[in-house]
Amino acid sequence: MIPAGRQFRMVIYLIGFMGSGKTYWAEKLSAGLHVPWFDLDRLIEEREGAAVRDIFAEKGEDYFRDLEHEVLKGFSQGFPDAGVVQAILSCGGG
Repeated sequence: MIPAGRQFRMVIYLIGFMGSGKTYWAEKLSAGLHVPWFDLDRLIEEREGAAVRDIFAEKGEDYFRDLEHEVLKGFSQGFPDAGVVQAILSCGGG
Protein backbone atom coordinates (compact mmCIF):
# COMPACT_ATOMS: atom_id res chain seq x y z
CA MET A 1 0.00 0.00 0.00
CA ILE A 2 1.24 3.46 -0.88
CA PRO A 3 1.22 5.89 2.06
CA ALA A 4 -1.26 8.77 1.76
CA GLY A 5 0.16 11.71 -0.15
CA ARG A 6 3.06 9.65 -1.52
CA GLN A 7 3.51 9.65 -5.28
CA PHE A 8 5.77 7.43 -7.31
CA ARG A 9 7.32 7.23 -10.75
CA MET A 10 6.18 4.41 -12.98
CA VAL A 11 8.14 3.17 -15.94
CA ILE A 12 7.47 -0.33 -17.25
CA TYR A 13 10.70 -2.11 -18.17
CA LEU A 14 10.47 -5.07 -20.54
CA ILE A 15 13.37 -7.49 -20.28
CA GLY A 16 14.08 -10.81 -21.95
CA PHE A 17 16.23 -12.65 -24.43
CA MET A 18 16.88 -11.32 -27.94
CA GLY A 19 13.90 -12.04 -30.15
CA SER A 20 11.53 -12.68 -27.25
CA GLY A 21 9.06 -9.95 -28.25
CA LYS A 22 10.06 -7.01 -26.04
CA THR A 23 9.61 -4.46 -28.81
CA TYR A 24 6.32 -6.02 -29.94
CA TRP A 25 4.87 -5.87 -26.43
CA ALA A 26 6.25 -2.38 -25.80
CA GLU A 27 4.30 -1.16 -28.84
CA LYS A 28 1.13 -2.95 -27.71
CA LEU A 29 1.36 -1.66 -24.13
CA SER A 30 2.13 1.83 -25.39
CA ALA A 31 -1.01 1.87 -27.51
CA GLY A 32 -3.18 0.42 -24.76
CA LEU A 33 -1.90 2.69 -21.98
CA HIS A 34 -1.47 5.78 -24.19
CA VAL A 35 2.11 6.38 -23.10
CA PRO A 36 5.31 6.60 -25.14
CA TRP A 37 7.64 3.64 -25.48
CA PHE A 38 11.37 3.66 -25.97
CA ASP A 39 13.98 1.09 -26.96
CA LEU A 40 17.22 1.12 -24.95
CA ASP A 41 19.39 0.10 -27.91
CA ARG A 42 17.92 2.94 -30.02
CA LEU A 43 18.60 5.45 -27.23
CA ILE A 44 22.21 4.24 -27.11
CA GLU A 45 22.54 4.46 -30.89
CA GLU A 46 21.17 8.01 -30.89
CA ARG A 47 23.59 9.06 -28.17
CA GLU A 48 26.64 7.46 -29.81
CA GLY A 49 25.69 8.15 -33.42
CA ALA A 50 26.49 4.52 -34.24
CA ALA A 51 24.74 1.16 -34.44
CA VAL A 52 25.03 -1.21 -31.47
CA ARG A 53 26.95 -3.73 -33.59
CA ASP A 54 29.46 -1.02 -34.53
CA ILE A 55 29.89 0.08 -30.92
CA PHE A 56 30.61 -3.55 -29.97
CA ALA A 57 33.06 -3.95 -32.88
CA GLU A 58 34.91 -0.68 -32.36
CA LYS A 59 34.84 -0.20 -28.59
CA GLY A 60 34.08 -3.63 -27.16
CA GLU A 61 31.43 -5.15 -24.93
CA ASP A 62 32.73 -3.63 -21.69
CA TYR A 63 32.39 -0.13 -23.14
CA PHE A 64 28.92 -0.94 -24.43
CA ARG A 65 27.72 -2.35 -21.09
CA ASP A 66 29.00 0.73 -19.24
CA LEU A 67 27.24 2.95 -21.76
CA GLU A 68 24.07 0.86 -21.51
CA HIS A 69 24.11 1.29 -17.72
CA GLU A 70 24.64 5.04 -18.02
CA VAL A 71 21.83 5.51 -20.56
CA LEU A 72 19.45 3.32 -18.55
CA LYS A 73 20.18 5.24 -15.36
CA GLY A 74 19.66 8.58 -17.12
CA PHE A 75 16.41 7.37 -18.66
CA SER A 76 15.10 6.13 -15.33
CA GLN A 77 15.85 9.44 -13.62
CA GLY A 78 14.22 11.45 -16.38
CA PHE A 79 10.63 10.97 -15.26
CA PRO A 80 9.29 13.10 -12.41
CA ASP A 81 7.06 11.54 -9.78
CA ALA A 82 3.49 11.44 -10.98
CA GLY A 83 1.85 8.28 -9.67
CA VAL A 84 0.97 6.97 -13.12
CA VAL A 85 2.69 5.01 -15.87
CA GLN A 86 4.72 7.54 -17.80
CA ALA A 87 6.69 5.38 -20.23
CA ILE A 88 7.61 1.89 -21.36
CA LEU A 89 11.20 0.88 -22.03
CA SER A 90 12.16 -2.14 -24.09
CA CYS A 91 15.60 -3.15 -22.79
CA GLY A 92 18.29 -4.87 -24.83
CA GLY A 93 18.64 -8.64 -24.95
CA GLY A 94 21.98 -8.69 -23.11
